[in-house]
Amino acid sequence: AIQIDTGGIPTGFVVVTMENAMPSYDIVQPSAWDAMDPTDDPVAACPGAVVVYGSLAQRDARSRAAITAAANAAAKRVFDINLRKPFIDPDLCVEHARGCWLLKLNDEELPEMARWLGLDVDGVDNKELAFATFNALDCEMLCVTRGGDGAALLTKKAGWMEHPGFRVEPVDTVGAGDSFLATLLDMLLEGMAPEVALERACRIGAFVATQQGATPRHDAEGIKALKRK
Repeated sequence: AIQIDTGGIPTGFVVVTMENAMPSYDIVQPSAWDAMDPTDDPVAACPGAVVVYGSLAQRDARSRAAITAAANAAAKRVFDINLRKPFIDPDLCVEHARGCWLLKLNDEELPEMARWLGLDVDGVDNKELAFATFNALDCEMLCVTRGGDGAALLTKKAGWMEHPGFRVEPVDTVGAGDSFLATLLDMLLEGMAPEVALERACRIGAFVATQQGATPRHDAEGIKALKRK
């Protein structure tokens, strides 16, 4: 079900500028991933499957149609919001967040989502805001990442849990969030307890932040040696 663009649109390219191990992004447009088509093959692969997707990849109407078709056919939808100016569409984000199996936000995106839902955010701490957002969207699970301060997970079955993160010296945080989500999903889908999955996801995300590049080789001993905050 892999699609290849024949219209001359280049492979996706992102310019990443680092300052104190924190990235800023120039997401070049157009990219081949802007031109996905909602053909039968990828949609046919989705029933019974988990579909993981974000908002940034839907900045073009073609890819938005393809992703929406795939998401609608999925057994479980995992929505990882990517708020990157100028490609922010509040209506799209709310639409895909509603009723999803897992919604992932960072601690800056959470109040934005709450505002789009018409919730009061002034003077409200992030835990209370997470509960309000979770209830308004009727998600199965909501995850809020906090950078170096770990993450929180709210589920219908297990309630609220959080992890403070690990003591690390970050080198390059690009890829840490994706590594976190991949680990969290892998463990949840294997049937691990949510608190175990959250700890492991924080551990892997912290390790990736200590390495150069978004997809470093994983060092089992180095990962195991990380100390909780």
